[in-house]
Amino acid sequence: MSDYYQPAESSLVRGRIPFNKNLKNKMIKKRIRLGFLVFAFLSLIFVGVNSANAQAISLTADTTISIDSANYTASSGGAATSFIVDALTLTVTVPASSTFTLVSADRYKLNNDQSVSQQCSASQNSITLAGPLTSIVITPDKTTVCAYSSGGGSTGGGGGSAPADTVPPTNTAISINAGATSTTSSNVTLTLTATGASDVMVSNVASFYNGVWVPYISSMPWTVLAGDGVKTVYAKFRDTAGNVSAAVQDTIGIGVSVPTITATPATPGEIPGCGARTTGFSSSTGASCVGNTATTPATPATPATPASPSMTTGSYNLGTAVLKNGSRGEAVKELQRFLNDKLNLGLALDGILGPKTITVIKQWQSDNGLVADGLIGPKTKAMMNADATPATPALPSMTTGSYNLGTAVLKNGSRGEAVKELQRFLNDKLNLGLALDGILGPKTITVIKQWQSDNGLVADGLIGPKTKAMMNAQ
Repeated sequence: MSDYYQPAESSLVRGRIPFNKNLKNKMIKKRIRLGFLVFAFLSLIFVGVNSANAQAISLTADTTISIDSANYTASSGGAATSFIVDALTLTVTVPASSTFTLVSADRYKLNNDQSVSQQCSASQNSITLAGPLTSIVITPDKTTVCAYSSGGGSTGGGGGSAPADTVPPTNTAISINAGATSTTSSNVTLTLTATGASDVMVSNVASFYNGVWVPYISSMPWTVLAGDGVKTVYAKFRDTAGNVSAAVQDTIGIGVSVPTITATPATPGEIPGCGARTTGFSSSTGASCVGNTATTPATPATPATPASPSMTTGSYNLGTAVLKNGSRGEAVKELQRFLNDKLNLGLALDGILGPKTITVIKQWQSDNGLVADGLIGPKTKAMMNADATPATPALPSMTTGSYNLGTAVLKNGSRGEAVKELQRFLNDKLNLGLALDGILGPKTITVIKQWQSDNGLVADGLIGPKTKAMMNAQ
């Protein structure tokens, strides 16, 4: 008989466990399992032996791991006793005298909760975990690539290290339909301009919520938010070192024109060498002083007047019938206008009331002290039209001007009142329309990462002391 029990082999990972005749019974009693659990996104979970004598799972070949739709490589020769992949993170336990290396060929940041350093090069970013390490959580950030320094190398005769590239792309600009002021379609063409850019992110919202980086191109098709009114498109640019430019924007009107207000140029001013004289000749240039006047300052451009709300009377004609899921018609269009005006939802004004809009209605009813039944009846309509009347802006959710985000670090999966305060902050500042359910999920974490990046913080999706302080500072 062999000296080892050999589990079923995988082309990716093989484990070896010392064998004895009682092993099978022990495995049944202790519910020991080695194997793979395949998720819908084709990631792998390797479950280690849950005992004091846990054996490491050795990687005998490079292994591809998918996290948040991006591929990473666990390098051959690594070992782990626990290896768990979920939607946004990788959790690894590395035994003593072993290492585990994760590589991003896209050079994405490999943030982690134990401050293990990353190794960035021109071709990849990697992190090597040296055991013993218990349950280290790696949260890759595919919105940010690592920055690296190029140098002379040990064989280059003393070249030394060059300073890291910290300059973002320059000369950035965006234009909608070649600078047109209006259009009849939500489908437009963007002209993008940048010097030194490798990637671009475009969005219909200033927060770049759900934005993704794509290779930089000078022209691309785009769809603005549906409905009549002035539409804004935002863009920012990134270089190969991971430096991100400030956002730029352009506007276009659908059904309306964006006024073009031209500044009045300065009139010719004083002729040098003439002083206050209007006769004779300049003492410095010999030019005639006829027509010499004091300089008239340029008149600055007058900002365009914002487009008028869809209802000039300040109210919405929501009809007399109770509106509910499946309702159709002009009253539903008015309801959609209200939601666009008040919650910036960007709904298509198609006059069809569906389940997603009903979910928003229920939250709005709850926030306004109404029964959250999703039925738009007399009380809800009255409250909506009362809200349509211009009023003093509502105070932030915390009357002190701050958000009670608690003392614990908030992260994916966190729950409770502190998460509700975080959701209120995101709704107040980014107009996200999140349900205040006190549950922190992966989509909100993606928004948090972008917000952290935009505000000069480490984009790790962890809401700790620095992130909380920055949020309350705003």
